[in-house]
Amino acid sequence: MYWFVNFSEENHSEILISVPKKTIPFSTKRNKIKRLIRESYRTNKNILQLNNQGINISFMFLSSEIPEYNSLEEKIKVILHRLNDKL
Repeated sequence: MYWFVNFSEENHSEILISVPKKTIPFSTKRNKIKRLIRESYRTNKNILQLNNQGINISFMFLSSEIPEYNSLEEKIKVILHRLNDKL
């Protein structure tokens, strides 16, 4: 994960999700992983405490296995808690 804090007047956040074709060769599986990441971020984005600032976040999935939603959601929660501590 990479992030960039956006100090503009519009305080909206954006995410980018990358699943490389080398690690997951089938597009249907790549799209499923992207949907899982997007949904777990959407349900847990309230963890981030942003004070009048936006943030651009980039998630990169580098594993060769398709994760279960529950395990992926727990990892996203850990990532968002760590990011919140650094902000």
